[in-house]
Amino acid sequence: MNQISPTDLQQRFNAVSTVYLLDVRERYEYEFVAFPDSYLIPLGELPLRYGEIKAWQNEEIIIYCHHGIRSQHAISFLASVGFDLLFNLQGGIDGWACLVDPTMPRYWLIFGMVILSRVFRWTTTTVWSTRACLVVTCAVSAQ
Repeated sequence: MNQISPTDLQQRFNAVSTVYLLDVRERYEYEFVAFPDSYLIPLGELPLRYGEIKAWQNEEIIIYCHHGIRSQHAISFLASVGFDLLFNLQGGIDGWACLVDPTMPRYWLIFGMVILSRVFRWTTTTVWSTRACLVVTCAVSAQ
């Protein structure tokens, strides 16, 4: 499987006018943070919607998710239906935020909940729902 590091992707952004970016995260993740001009098809919808990117079949496509796991599954599927030039963003969009753009918002997914990170101070929060109580430690804004 072809991999591309966040720093190599940054170089590609600087060198090429068009970079095909496929985001396979869920819509709520995409709405929180995404690369400009990326195209969203959540992994679970990819088998039904891959025709939407059929025009990209002979182009290099960078596929990303939060940490790089879902994008690996997307690459396996797309390769099985004839896509060849597929690259997995190592570390996903979180890797990009850590290594290239520290101003990009970061988050964690815990049991399907998005926990936002603002690296100012650490706090522990108890989150109650009708089914469970979670104790979450995350970075939050000091504002």
